[in-house]
Amino acid sequence: MNDKINTASQKQIKGFIVLVEIDLKRKYKISKHGVKLLQQIFFYQCGSKKKCIASKETLAKHTGISKRQLYNLLRQFRLKGLIVRGRREIRLSTSFLRYLMWLHSLYSSCQFWSEHYKVKLQWLWKKCGKSMIKLYKRIFGIKPLFTSTAKILHPNNRLKDILSFNMNNRTKIDTKKDKMTNLRQKIIEIIDSLSLEEVKEIYLRKVRQMKGLE
Repeated sequence: MNDKINTASQKQIKGFIVLVEIDLKRKYKISKHGVKLLQQIFFYQCGSKKKCIASKETLAKHTGISKRQLYNLLRQFRLKGLIVRGRREIRLSTSFLRYLMWLHSLYSSCQFWSEHYKVKLQWLWKKCGKSMIKLYKRIFGIKPLFTSTAKILHPNNRLKDILSFNMNNRTKIDTKKDKMTNLRQKIIEIIDSLSLEEVKEIYLRKVRQMKGLE
């Protein structure tokens, strides 16, 4: 993932995060300053050290917020799983990078389409509310799918999450029903393939077995 990101220049990466600002705000429910802070962390992480070692003062200065707002945003990012904080360093999480690269793939598809049909992509992007997902949906007529979804934690930490907990119970019940119906259909097919004499012989054998057990 990091190798793919490092292939692009830092200026293009910073510009791309601004391009998908609406999608990031809707996905992670963060403010405009939060997107700018992610942009700065991403800018430093794309360097040779592959991590952000900038001080809090530097990040606050480039983002245009106070230190108090910076601490609140970093805490919010950590709770949402957007960053991983270490000792004097900050890294963007793999899930965020994967989502960003997914948005970049949508952008590449839209850009290829605009070059082929000679349509101004920026004009169409503004018509779609500056959302890359809406732009892709309008051009290709399908909703793009993303496998990584946010999980709602269950109140009991021993259980994973509400959706998977309920789905696991449903799948177990459904699989049992499917097995019973499939077995019954196979038995009916075997009986239909037999002749009347063979069915009668099987019936008498079953009766003799029952009498022997009695």
